[in-house]
Amino acid sequence: MDDAVAPADLARPARLPRTEAGVRRLRHRRALPRVRRGRDRPDACREAAEVPLADGSVTVRRWRTCLAVVAAAAAVLAGCGGDEQRPRRTPAAASADPSLLAKADLQRCPEVADEPATGDDALPAVTLPCLGDGPAVSLRGLRGPLVLNLWATWCEPCRAEAPLFQRLHAAGKQVTVMGVDSKDRSRDAALAFAGDRGLRYPSLYDQKGRTMAAARAGNGLPITLFVDRRGTVTHRKIGPYETYGELTDDVEEHLGMRA
Repeated sequence: MDDAVAPADLARPARLPRTEAGVRRLRHRRALPRVRRGRDRPDACREAAEVPLADGSVTVRRWRTCLAVVAAAAAVLAGCGGDEQRPRRTPAAASADPSLLAKADLQRCPEVADEPATGDDALPAVTLPCLGDGPAVSLRGLRGPLVLNLWATWCEPCRAEAPLFQRLHAAGKQVTVMGVDSKDRSRDAALAFAGDRGLRYPSLYDQKGRTMAAARAGNGLPITLFVDRRGTVTHRKIGPYETYGELTDDVEEHLGMRA
């Protein structure tokens, strides 16, 4: 029977590095790893937050993560209602140079109806600050007969047609003229333009172009909207007016008013 132990003269393999078995030492109060529970556990958030310490006590880990998850869920639930269900804050008008305000001498922005117009043909659900003096205006609260002209100082066709709207405003008929200064960098630039051109009809200040984006009349300027007594948009004019006669013809056709 062969020997159980190899002879001493038998060649042995070279020593190779190998990991020694043993127990690793943890630092004092270092938390031990823990197997996380599955998604089917109803108290998964609590289990993820409790981590046992080496001395048998329990510390709280990942609690901020749990709170963040709960807060995010609450925010999602709170945002389920539409914009019409939540009251909008009235936007504050941007600061303006008092001398430019005085020179422009714009007519005060009007108070609007308590009940906003509804329907696909109503004005956009946008509230804008007055370019001159007056309260912020909810477009859906406006009532006609109204000619609402979207313009900007950087828009050459807008600059060219602006005197036509001032002429309609000065005619003193029962048609209200209002402007919406759109995507101008500053309120002062719009006031300076209005003052230089003698535009006295009230205008709103729409720095982000929200009205233009929601008016369903293209992405360019100028845009003129005709609004009847119910707050319904009866016509959208895309592009500039070349003559005063063109403007008054649209007033008569789409508002039933002779300018």
